Amino acid sequence: MLPLVVFSVIAAVCLVSSFWLISSNVAMLLIKHGGYWLMMASFLVFIFALFKNRNLYLKNPLGFIKSNKWIFVVSAAVVGILFLIQDTWFKITMDEFVLASTSMQMHLEKEVFTASRAYEVNGVFYLLGGYLDKRPYFFAFIVSIVHDLFGYRANNVFYVNAVVSFLLLVSMFFVGKSFGGKRWGWVAFLLIASFPLFGVNVTGGGFELFNLLMILLTCYLGKWWLDKPSDTSLVAFTFSGILLAQCRYESILFVFPVGLLILYGWWTSKKIRLPWPMFLTPLCLMPYVFQNRILNESMVLWQLEEHQLTPFGMQYLKQNLQSAWGFFGQMGWDQSNSPLLLALVVISLVLWVLYRVHYSAFYPREKTAWRIISIIFGITIVLNFLMLMFYYWGQLDDPVATRLGLPLHLAAIVFIVFVLSRKPWDQSLGNLCLVVSFVFAWFFAVPNISQANFIRGVYDARQIRWVKEFIEDRPGPLLVLYNHNLATLVDGIASVPVDHGIDRLPELNLHFVNKSFSEVLLVQQHGKPDTNDAKSSTLPDQEDLEAHFDLEVLANHDLGPGFYARIYRVTGIRMNEAEQATYQEYLTSFAEAEQESANERIAYFSKWLP
Repeated sequence: MLPLVVFSVIAAVCLVSSFWLISSNVAMLLIKHGGYWLMMASFLVFIFALFKNRNLYLKNPLGFIKSNKWIFVVSAAVVGILFLIQDTWFKITMDEFVLASTSMQMHLEKEVFTASRAYEVNGVFYLLGGYLDKRPYFFAFIVSIVHDLFGYRANNVFYVNAVVSFLLLVSMFFVGKSFGGKRWGWVAFLLIASFPLFGVNVTGGGFELFNLLMILLTCYLGKWWLDKPSDTSLVAFTFSGILLAQCRYESILFVFPVGLLILYGWWTSKKIRLPWPMFLTPLCLMPYVFQNRILNESMVLWQLEEHQLTPFGMQYLKQNLQSAWGFFGQMGWDQSNSPLLLALVVISLVLWVLYRVHYSAFYPREKTAWRIISIIFGITIVLNFLMLMFYYWGQLDDPVATRLGLPLHLAAIVFIVFVLSRKPWDQSLGNLCLVVSFVFAWFFAVPNISQANFIRGVYDARQIRWVKEFIEDRPGPLLVLYNHNLATLVDGIASVPVDHGIDRLPELNLHFVNKSFSEVLLVQQHGKPDTNDAKSSTLPDQEDLEAHFDLEVLANHDLGPGFYARIYRVTGIRMNEAEQATYQEYLTSFAEAEQESANERIAYFSKWLP
C-alpha cells in the first residue's frame, strides 16, 4: 500500500506544480532545456521494457518473419508504389515545417525549441532564435535521432514516415488477423492501404501516421499487460501510453484508457504493481501541461481569426458537421476519403445492431483482452472526433484539417473487421471484401492519390515546393525574405518573414552593403488582377514592396485560380529618414569596432543581423 501512497503524492505534487506553482516563463525554460532529456529517459525506459519482454512478445523472430513473409513483402511494395505515384514533399504548410525545425533544434542543440531565426556566419549555420511551439514533440524527437545517426537533412523525415507507414500496414494486418484470421488481416490491410488520406500522408512530413502507429502499438502492449501481467509488461504498456500522449495534441486523451486498463489489470490479477519506472510517469506528463498552458496564453499559437473568440464552441458545430458530410459523402476524387470504408461501416453497423438484438450468440460478451481494449480505445477515439466537431478548425473537407479524422478511420476498420468476421458469414464475406477492397484500391485509390486533386488548392504548399526547387542550387549564403521562412530555414538557408525584413531595414541594409549574403531574395504571393477572391485582395502588391526595395523579377509561378507567386532579387533598399539615422549609428559603431580584434569586429557585425 505504501508504494501506491508514494505514487499518489508524486502525482499530486506534479499536477499542482505543473498547473499552478510553476510560472509560464519557468515552464518554458524547463521544457526548452530539459524536455529533450526527459523524452530521452522515457524512450529509453520504454525500449528497455520492450527488450526485457522480447520473449513474451515474439519468441522466434526468424520463424515469425518466415511464416508471415508475404505481409512484409506486400507492405514494402505498397509503400514503394505510393512513393512512385506521388511526389515526396511537405504538404501541410505550417505543421510539417515546424516539426522539421524542432527536430533540427533537438538534433543540433538538444533543446525543445522551434528555430525561426538562423544565419550562416563565417561558414557556420547558427540557430539564433525561436519559440516554444504548441505541438507535442515525440515525433520530432524520433526524427532528431535519425539526424544524429545519419546526419542532418530535412528530407530525413520522409524516410521516417516510409518506415512508419510500413509498420502501420503490417500492424493493421495483425490486428485484423487477431479478430478473424489471415483472411480478415488482409482485409484490414487493404482497407487502410486503399484509403487515399493514408496514402497522401505516407510521402509527407507530418506526424499523423506515427500517431496511428503508436495507438496500435499501445493497444498491442495493453493486450499483453492484460494477458500476462508483470512488472515489465506494465512498464512497457504505461510508457507507450506516455509517449502516445506526446504524438499529437489530442493524443493526451489516451492517457485515460491506459489508466483504466492498468486499474483493470490490477483488479483482475488482484495485485497492485508499481515498479520503480512508474513513479516517473507523472513527471513525464508535465511538459504536455506546460505546453498547453503556454498555448492557452497565446492567441498567436491558436491561430484564431479576429472573429473567433475561442478555439472550441457550439458555434462551430453546424459548419463542422456539414464539412464532415462533405468529406465522408464525397463519391468523386475531390476528397481523400474512401467511399468503400463508409459503405462497409454502414453495413457493419446495421448487422451489428441486428444480430446484437436477435442473434446475440454471434457476439458473445466475452472479456478477451482485444475486446476490452477495442471498446475503451474506440470510445476514446469517438470522443476525440466529437470534440473535433466543436473545434474552430474542424472542417474535414479542408485539405489541411482532413488528417484530424485519421484515428476515427482506424477505429472504423477495426469495427468492420470485428463485425464482418463473425460466423456464419465470415468466409464468404471475407473473400468478397478481399476482392472488392483490391479492386477499389487499384481503380480508385491509386489514380486518386497519383492525381491528388484534393491538395491542389493548397496554394501555400505548392508555392513552398516551387521556391525550394528554385533556390536550392543558387550559390550561398542566401538571405530570403519570405513569409514561410521555416520552409527554407530547415534546409540551412537564412530566411525571415517579409514584414520582419521591412521592420529591420537598417540592419538589412548594413549586411546588404557589406555583401554578407550572396543574394537577398524576396518571395511574395500576389493576387491576380480582376479576381474576386477576398484573400487575394489583402495580399501586398508589387507597389507596396517597391516602397522599401528595388526589385528585379527572377521567376513567376502560377498557383491556380486567383494567385501567383513571384521571386525577386533585391537590388537596393530604400530607407526613410529615421531608418537612415539608425543606419548611420550602426556605421559609426562599426567603425569604432574596427579598432578591435578581428573576432570582436565579427561579433559586433553579427549582432545586427536582420
